[in-house]
Amino acid sequence: MEIPVCPQCGRLMAEEAGPLCEKCEPAPVAAEAPGPWVTWTLVVVTAVASAVGLGFSREQFPLGAKFGPGIAGGEWWRLVTAFFVHNSLGHFVWNMIPLGFLGGRLERNLGHCVFLAFYLTCGITGSVVSLIAAPEQVACGASGAVFGVCAGLFVFYLLRVRTLSRKRRIRLVALGIYIWTSFWPGFADLRVDNACHIGGLTAGAILGCVLSLGSRRKRLVQLVTFGAAAAMLAAGAFEFRQHNLYLVHLDAAARAIQNGKMDLAAAELRTAQAMKPDSPIGQFLQQKLDSADRPEPPDLP
Repeated sequence: MEIPVCPQCGRLMAEEAGPLCEKCEPAPVAAEAPGPWVTWTLVVVTAVASAVGLGFSREQFPLGAKFGPGIAGGEWWRLVTAFFVHNSLGHFVWNMIPLGFLGGRLERNLGHCVFLAFYLTCGITGSVVSLIAAPEQVACGASGAVFGVCAGLFVFYLLRVRTLSRKRRIRLVALGIYIWTSFWPGFADLRVDNACHIGGLTAGAILGCVLSLGSRRKRLVQLVTFGAAAAMLAAGAFEFRQHNLYLVHLDAAARAIQNGKMDLAAAELRTAQAMKPDSPIGQFLQQKLDSADRPEPPDLP
């Protein structure tokens, strides 16, 4: 029986060994860590959602935008779709550039699933805070979720500032300046949904702090953190509806006008206006109702 010999060094080998002995066999190459595929998936999904939203826009606002009466009337999915659709290409690019650059860094630190939960939590928090602060403002865009990513990454590195290299500390300062210069100008423009920015930024900072803490039960901490966040957001959305029931009637009036049921629309609108006489959406729907009831002028000969 022939004893296998290593052709490279001449050592005797076991029969079940490979072509080379253990010392000559190259060490297995470690598999490369997968890239930030969740971040780029979010960018692609946002691009598709924005295109679809603009293609089916109503009243110059994309389909799926934050609309208080619709949410109060049962369209709770708008709390999620609102931060996936955008009202223009420039709006989309403005939000996706920082997400692409910074989201990948945070995803590598948190992990794919945790980063996805982080992003969705920041986005929904921004939507809920915006809904409570400005229930009749129609808004859309990923800025709340992106501000959350920026804040989370900033806090994540800030808690480790003593161990950071000089280069990373400079990047940390630059990130702080970027957050400030992007956040503050919004207060000078009433069209900007600052409540959404504040909600997303705050959620990102809190989540970044909690998820950065070292713990033996890391998975349990993550589950408890996101579970508590989901419970608080659900409670906030429920309380919003209970304190803004006039929006339910505005939604019913808008649907009735769309379906041509003008008598039902008038009744729902009267109920809503009795609860909130100065409602801008109520005034807008009243104008639509009045124009629908107005007879068309006869054709001139």
